[in-house]
Amino acid sequence: TYTHLQKGSVLALPESLNADGKGSSYIVEGIGYDFIPDVLARAEVDVWLKTSDDESFAAVRKLMRTEGLLVGGSRGSALSGALRWLKDDEQGKRLANTKGANVVVLLPDG
Repeated sequence: TYTHLQKGSVLALPESLNADGKGSSYIVEGIGYDFIPDVLARAEVDVWLKTSDDESFAAVRKLMRTEGLLVGGSRGSALSGALRWLKDDEQGKRLANTKGANVVVLLPDG
């Protein structure tokens, strides 16, 4: 059984991503507001995105059906965020439409 965790410490930048109603609860294990990892180097992040549980788990189901990859929800968050960035962000759209360009999304299994 998953427990919805409530918003605690703020993780995302810019601050507007932390507005009420954006990511206030989640069930995807391993990500969220419960802690800020010591290895997070905020200065190295180019773009911050938040994904919902629904889009994360939809991406997991797609990976399972189309690629045969049995991954968890946080991997679905990584994939759904990357796909949204490629579709909606101006820089992402340019990259997605660049012939010969590749995008790599890491789905670590630990």
